[in-house]
Amino acid sequence: MKALKTSAILIAALCALFAGQIFMTGYYPAAKPVLAADGSPVLDHDGKPILHRDMKKYYEVNRTAFIFMGASACLFGWWLVRVSRHLYACFQEGRKAS
Repeated sequence: MKALKTSAILIAALCALFAGQIFMTGYYPAAKPVLAADGSPVLDHDGKPILHRDMKKYYEVNRTAFIFMGASACLFGWWLVRVSRHLYACFQEGRKAS
C-alpha cells in the first residue's frame, strides 16, 4: 500500500476540520445553583449563589465533532512532519551542493 501524498493529507485534515465544525451544535447547558443537603442554594463569600453546569450532555451531543477535530489535528501534525522532513532534505541537498 502506498503512502498518501502530502497534499492529500492536508486536504483530508481540512475536510475533517470542516466536518467537525459542521457537526458542532450550539447546545450549551444552563447554569444551575449548587444545592446544599437541605435544598437551599450554597452561597459564595460575597452572597451570590454558586453555579455549576452539567457538561455530560454537552460532550455526548458534540462527540462526533470532537472526533473529527481530533482526527484533523492528527492529520495536520502528520502533514507538518512530512513538510518539515521535505524542507530539511532540501536544506541538506543545498549544503552538499555548495
